[in-house]
Amino acid sequence: MYEEAADMVSRKTYLMRMIGGGMGVFLISTAILALFFSLGRGHFVNFEDWIPWIAASAVGLILAVLWANKNSKMLRERLDLCGPDHP
Repeated sequence: MYEEAADMVSRKTYLMRMIGGGMGVFLISTAILALFFSLGRGHFVNFEDWIPWIAASAVGLILAVLWANKNSKMLRERLDLCGPDHP
């Protein structure tokens, strides 16, 4: 049990990881999807055509929310197994 408790991180650290990871998932997926949506419209990525960026950001937001839900579920399961952060 002590080894598992040593793997636990504080809630603040976990929140910072969730925010940073969610932003990373959002930005990377938005950039990749904007490329593919722009190529689907017949041109390379540019900032003058905003429709691919809007569509890519909507899909990227959905992916980031799904990622955050999955990771928060894993945290809740770990907290149930290991108990509270501070005895």
